[in-house]
Amino acid sequence: MKWTAIWQLRRLGTLHTLRPDRGLLVVNVAVPGARHPIVDLIALGEEAWKDKLAHQSRTLRAAYDEYIRRYSA
Repeated sequence: MKWTAIWQLRRLGTLHTLRPDRGLLVVNVAVPGARHPIVDLIALGEEAWKDKLAHQSRTLRAAYDEYIRRYSA
């Protein structure tokens, strides 16, 4: 399927359509609970960021130990 062709995104039973002429996403609001996919992408990004922060080193010693674990031969 070509990029310029109309494609459909299915998410939780909702059907959204991308308009190839302007690149706009037309959200199907007739389905209860339908929302723009960017809301889900933002939530996933926030969750990934919180997970990243939860696993980062808290001290210089912990950062050093992690560096040695990853990069020493």
